[in-house]
Amino acid sequence: TLGGFMTEGEFQRKLTLGDVLREIDTLPWDASLFLPSSEWTPDTECLIIRDEATTYEVGLHPIATEHSLESEVSLAQVQDVVNNARQQVASPTTSQLASALMHYFNFDAFGKLDPK
Repeated sequence: TLGGFMTEGEFQRKLTLGDVLREIDTLPWDASLFLPSSEWTPDTECLIIRDEATTYEVGLHPIATEHSLESEVSLAQVQDVVNNARQQVASPTTSQLASALMHYFNFDAFGKLDPK
């Protein structure tokens, strides 16, 4: 699982949004997911960072900025979106989950899943 390579205090991993959505139940809820500002799909590259030692005053984590990832969502929020989607559809696809997450990010609200 993706959560298996955690280190004390700091965690970062570059992967795809589809990977995150498939493995969300194994990932640390107190980490952040950084994504590009463009449309999100399961193939969108993203970065998970949990860094308790580093604080940053305004804006994004410096590593996310270095990778041009301008949108931040907590993994706790991603878990909430996935749980909401699972209540609507028994086995949502990663495309449905990516769309649901983008809706949540843009409107700060859960959306109704497209059944397709």
